[in-house]
Amino acid sequence: MTKLLDRFLKYVKIDTQSAYGQAAVPSTEKQRDLAAVLAAELRALGAEDAAVSEAGCVYGKIPANCDGAPSIGFSAHLDTSPDLSGKDVKARVVKNYDGGDVTLNEELGIVLSPENFPHMKNYKGWDLVVTDGTTLLGADDKAGLAEIMTMAQYFHDNPGEKHGEIQFFFPTDEEIGCLGAKTLDKNQFNPKFAYTLDGGPLGEITYETFNAAAARVDVTGVNIHPGLSKNQMINAILIANEFINMLPPAETPSHTEGYEGYYHVLEASGEVELATLRLLLRDHDAEKLEARKQRLRDIAEFLNKVYGEGRVTVEIEDRRGDKALLRDSRGDRCGDEGRGRRALLHADARRHRRHDTLLRGNPLPEHLHRRPQLPRPLRIRAGAVDGENREHTYRHRQKLREIG
Repeated sequence: MTKLLDRFLKYVKIDTQSAYGQAAVPSTEKQRDLAAVLAAELRALGAEDAAVSEAGCVYGKIPANCDGAPSIGFSAHLDTSPDLSGKDVKARVVKNYDGGDVTLNEELGIVLSPENFPHMKNYKGWDLVVTDGTTLLGADDKAGLAEIMTMAQYFHDNPGEKHGEIQFFFPTDEEIGCLGAKTLDKNQFNPKFAYTLDGGPLGEITYETFNAAAARVDVTGVNIHPGLSKNQMINAILIANEFINMLPPAETPSHTEGYEGYYHVLEASGEVELATLRLLLRDHDAEKLEARKQRLRDIAEFLNKVYGEGRVTVEIEDRRGDKALLRDSRGDRCGDEGRGRRALLHADARRHRRHDTLLRGNPLPEHLHRRPQLPRPLRIRAGAVDGENREHTYRHRQKLREIG
């Protein structure tokens, strides 16, 4: 029997990094490499109809070996995040972790320390799998894949264990918006209930998730030689910076927890003529997520009044969530079937995929976590300086008065 760790180390060697901005699903063909491996393994373990879809997703079913048991599904995604390379992963095992620093890369001075990641102290005495610090490990979500496949092997090797039908669905492009999951063929994956193995500590079940959207903000500027640019140059980078500064400063991932939603500025790039921002929007309350999306549109409208129509554009794409299922201010769920209290399965309910918050350091004191915000016109120009910027600042304030 292939051990869980051996299976995991095999999977992380296969580069499955997804990519933003691609029209096709999967966004990268290399995700199919792992898909092919998993489909072959499922067939070898007795799964029926194990296959890879056009979108690169893996399906399969292990038949029931007893009557009366419900079908159950398991899912884990194939891709790793576009934000860091998943190629040439150099995984190694730290045996019996002593609770101190772990040197990932001596040459580059990369150290994993509980001073920065207090969470590590929870795993003293455990074996840790780490990288050399230059790539992702890919445990999100190859750990889930390895766990599911090892379970499948257990039932194959122990035919006396009774079970209902076990179904599998391994989608592509989860990291960039659950794009593979949106191609789900319900004729191939239709269990009575299912679990996704993706994140969280041992023994914890995540029973709800946030609503999610992604936004792209494009700012078009005017580039002129600096020596001739007075009253003519429009710097897209600076306008993009104003856009960011008009977001609520305490509503970011590093300032929020639990059911609190946030704006996450994921990427900023550009030059004088064109700057681009990519943001993630999250909220457990669908109505509040809509308000977050509207805020981005309002900021763009405001800046266009200042700098000229069409200067700032916003594109928003829903990533996950069910608009038919809304949470009211009391925490109830409201839908076509009526209203019912959410199940309190965990006393400290936390938002989906936020189980690593302790890795980011200690939370801010309450008075900083809820720090007041400047009025919008003041906030966007709070950094204005004297000297040659004074005239522009004056004109800007005059424009603000004109537009209210």
